[in-house]
Amino acid sequence: MPLYIADYLKKTTHLGALESGAYLHLIMDYWQNDGLPSDDRQLARIARLTDREWRKLKSTLQAFFYDGWKHKRIDEEIRHAADISEKRKNAVLEREQKRLHERNKQGSNDPSIDASNDRSNGPSNDDTLHTTHFTKEEPIQVGKTLSTERGRVQ
Repeated sequence: MPLYIADYLKKTTHLGALESGAYLHLIMDYWQNDGLPSDDRQLARIARLTDREWRKLKSTLQAFFYDGWKHKRIDEEIRHAADISEKRKNAVLEREQKRLHERNKQGSNDPSIDASNDRSNGPSNDDTLHTTHFTKEEPIQVGKTLSTERGRVQ
């Protein structure tokens, strides 16, 4: 969840530390769960408040929300994040379709043609361990160990 410090401080300067902390917990839970429950006991727990503190601070905290416990800014951020995710997903699908189209255009099913997608072209920057796929024609050599440091068989 993006937190715009200047906006947050501008809207919460009148809050004490307890109220500010409770509000932060509420908006973080809202982000994580795409909304808040309507039950006061659950809201008090989310806000890290006792039932007594919740009863005292509820109206102050509810002023940041509308229509019960909805939050305009977080709803906008959730939609924005979903839009970005959808665009990235579509871009990946587009690249994959283009790659497959190029491979089919060459008229070959030989995976060695698509060297651009081969992870063995150099060391990987991630810590993922990539395994080699063996066929019946390729005997597995006993005594080889996997090194996670370089992601290669030694």
